[in-house]
Amino acid sequence: NLGIIYQECNQPEKAINSFRSALEYTPSYFSKHYAASVQVLLARLLDQAGRSEEALIMLKEARPFADNPVAVNNQLGMVTSKLGNNQEAEFYFQQAIMIDSTNAAAHYNLGIMYIKSQVKQKGIEELRTAARLNPSYADALAHYSTTFFASRSTE
Repeated sequence: NLGIIYQECNQPEKAINSFRSALEYTPSYFSKHYAASVQVLLARLLDQAGRSEEALIMLKEARPFADNPVAVNNQLGMVTSKLGNNQEAEFYFQQAIMIDSTNAAAHYNLGIMYIKSQVKQKGIEELRTAARLNPSYADALAHYSTTFFASRSTE
């Protein structure tokens, strides 16, 4: 898809337009799974361009046909959290974790959402799980644990 080339050349608007053009072909031209892969790429670009509502629509349309439902659920969680719907975000992060409990990114994002929602203990637990699954999340865990325990000592 030409959109991928534009994306790699750091031309997001051209990539968005190219992905949209690809989606305008009739469904008989390509499978629903291919359309979902284009929608997921388009959603990522839309979200990065500050068009999160459009990204959310794309991701919801792609979700039933996505080849990687864990990644789509995780991305849906991030977008819905960004839009301020933490209950829906929690649902999508939990869906990703239910499909693959070893997905460190979903645990990490769920943890960050909990912390931002003032559910700090659950957030720390999710960050701890993410760090156990992927040591690159250890710095985030250390930062939030320090913040959490510092706030508890002042109560």
